[in-house]
Amino acid sequence: MSRVEDERGNNNTGPKYRSGNRLSNESFITLFMLGILVVVFGLACVVVPNFFQPQNIVNLLTNNWYTIVVGIGVTFLLITGNFDMSVGGVIALSGVLSVYFSQGANVSQNPLANGLGLPTV
Repeated sequence: MSRVEDERGNNNTGPKYRSGNRLSNESFITLFMLGILVVVFGLACVVVPNFFQPQNIVNLLTNNWYTIVVGIGVTFLLITGNFDMSVGGVIALSGVLSVYFSQGANVSQNPLANGLGLPTV
């Protein structure tokens, strides 16, 4: 019996376990969080009256779209391994810049400058 064959004569050069039927850690965490989301949503549908109404779902998405977008962006950052904790600073800077650029709206003869909120030159 050679070193690469076991007692049955099988070639034993690969890993000692099969990983084809196992979930990776990322898949397990994703499925677990999806299950938690479904459980919490189901619990809210049972406890809160009129929770599962189309207008209520639209209101939830409309009122919280910015948090959802930032959450998706941070999720992609964390999945790729880039731990960027400056999301709050970017949101604050974008808020300040949007107020700055909209302060001189519709004061120019140039439609592009009006659209960008730039003052007249």
